[in-house]
Amino acid sequence: MSTLRAKRSKVWDHFEIQPKSGTNDAIDVCKICKNKYAYKTGGQGGGTGTLKKHLVKVHKLDPNTLQPLGREHTQQQINSLTLKNFTITKEISRRAIVKFAITCEQPFLIAEQEGFAEFTSPIQPGFHNISRRTLKKYCFEIISCRVSLITDIWTNIKSQSYLVVTCHWIDETWKMQKRILSLDVLDSSHSGYTIALYVLNVAKVFGIENKIMSITLDNASANNSALKYLKDSLKPILDGELLHVRCACHVINLCVKCAFDDALGTIIEKFKVCGKLLRERRYGRDRKQLCISSGVTFKKFPQPIETR
Repeated sequence: MSTLRAKRSKVWDHFEIQPKSGTNDAIDVCKICKNKYAYKTGGQGGGTGTLKKHLVKVHKLDPNTLQPLGREHTQQQINSLTLKNFTITKEISRRAIVKFAITCEQPFLIAEQEGFAEFTSPIQPGFHNISRRTLKKYCFEIISCRVSLITDIWTNIKSQSYLVVTCHWIDETWKMQKRILSLDVLDSSHSGYTIALYVLNVAKVFGIENKIMSITLDNASANNSALKYLKDSLKPILDGELLHVRCACHVINLCVKCAFDDALGTIIEKFKVCGKLLRERRYGRDRKQLCISSGVTFKKFPQPIETR
């Protein structure tokens, strides 16, 4: 076998030349997988081309550096790293504790816990802690969820008006939730401004004035006026195009009422007249005495209250 010269190619970092037993020839052996190739010396069809292809295709080495892919790039990133002075600000502290409370499902009270302060102090003495009220405020500021409101005015048999506001939303388990936020007597007029002011005050009490997606109302003209005031005071999405949702129950009720008036209008009117007479005091006393003497439970005739 001829004398071997020093090898300068990077291929030889992964191959070694060994004598072929029983001959004067040599073989190239891969140091990684021990695969064997016939040793060739320069010239056409010789050299390290075959060995390099083996390293690139089989062992996925970089064709330029013959190193594992990404190694050189990672080393360049490490070399470019420099130490920089870092100052923790109140804004950084606020974002950190808000993210911690939300992702770890911690109560707002944790911001005031003595143990939490003892935990953060050794790690970062410059950490700015906050109160539970401040933490609650910041959490609601960054949460982008939306809720829908339903409001309606109802009048009882004594002609007292009530205004109710109900909140609807979908929770983290994709279940519909609803809560009554307010139910109060409406002493003033049923104007659009009065309705809008009431709904806006309820939204501010619960801190959802900037998280309202839609408000469901019936087709009364006062409600249309109320929505105009609410669009100016709230921050609805799509410039308020989705803010007003027409009440489907109200529309269906109007359809049914129209059908009844056409088919049974005369009969219904007679029942109304009879009910009005029986509610009068002079007939009511006699009817009550008749029920008592007959052993029948006395019930008053309800006053008809039409739904708008």
